Amino acid sequence: MRENKTRLIAVNDGLDTINGEDDFTPFRNILHEFYARDTSCKLKSSFKTKGMSGKHCTGTVAYGYLWDEKRENWIVDEK
Repeated sequence: MRENKTRLIAVNDGLDTINGEDDFTPFRNILHEFYARDTSCKLKSSFKTKGMSGKHCTGTVAYGYLWDEKRENWIVDEK
């Protein structure tokens, strides 16, 4: 059991720390943390690239606008 009485359940790995930890658990935690950080860096980079090229970085339009047919530009909603 951990210091703060927390329990780790990794469904895909078949791990539940209530049954005890194996020797690979710390390494598994490091690998999962690295994957999460790597994914975060890639997402930030893609949004930055998209923004620097002048494209919109949101999935929704601002109030008073609509998407064009290709969902690349905003057009004014006359209503």
